[in-house]
Amino acid sequence: MAHNHRHYGAYDVYQGRQQGRNSLHEPYVKEAIRELKYVVECRICTEMIENKHFLKHVKDCAQKFNASFYKEEMIDSLFRASRFSTNQSLALLREKMEIAYFEATLDKGKMTMLHCTLCPTLQYHLDGGCIEDNQREAFKEAGGQIVQKQLSHFWEACHHEMQVGLQEIEDSFEDTTKDLFDEPSLSPLMDLQRIEILAEIDRNNAKEIQKQKDKYTAKKTEETRRQCNQFRDLAYKMYLHYWEEMVEYIKTNKNEKNLAKILEIRKRNSLQNSINREEKPKKVRKNKKAVIDSMGLDSMSLLRVSNFTL
Repeated sequence: MAHNHRHYGAYDVYQGRQQGRNSLHEPYVKEAIRELKYVVECRICTEMIENKHFLKHVKDCAQKFNASFYKEEMIDSLFRASRFSTNQSLALLREKMEIAYFEATLDKGKMTMLHCTLCPTLQYHLDGGCIEDNQREAFKEAGGQIVQKQLSHFWEACHHEMQVGLQEIEDSFEDTTKDLFDEPSLSPLMDLQRIEILAEIDRNNAKEIQKQKDKYTAKKTEETRRQCNQFRDLAYKMYLHYWEEMVEYIKTNKNEKNLAKILEIRKRNSLQNSINREEKPKKVRKNKKAVIDSMGLDSMSLLRVSNFTL
């Protein structure tokens, strides 16, 4: 069976413009819905899991395989900060604001549902005081909060990754004296000598462990600083794209005669409906032709693979 797969660089944003003035199925919504079915590799069990079900899978998988707290939190935070999660959050925000704006345009009684950061009083808002802003300032504020939240998830992922690395350094020294402990007792004198040898080994190991930890911490701290700056820039770029596209879309369509029809179809085929729809997770197998690093902190890339059942 042929497997369709595409590779996207970190935080690539959809660059296509809507075709025609009355696009009823917005490209960004269709893309976000498709992404729910794309798969990523679980770093605990190495299974391929659909994005929509990944967070629940990680929780269950960590318990099943007795993964450490830091490893589970690292994977969880890394997914929450991934290109997929960032795109989903911004797409949902844009969809919510567009639908609310069109509803308020058709029915002034629904102005209460319209997010606003401009109107000085409630009555001014109910009278449509911010309607000509086309949700520009509202998205600016809410979208900026999403960027900050995603950056927080990314920083947490980096922090948890460092803790996992430090624990791995300690674990690598655990078995160095195991054989000496397991040897049978020969005489009190030899037991005393063995205790002294073990104590010396432990002292040397402690020095080496601390040396490796210090080196690792310094390296990861610098990497985290660089990666967080890069992540912030890329997430902000995605946010600006959604912001500009939303304002242009509202301005283009708000006076259309068939706005009610546009609104009806948008609501029926919304991203939010696809997220809320209950679906049983499907078994997915790995595409052997693809190199998968779905949520790597180094590459921050996301391999998106159309799923297929076994």
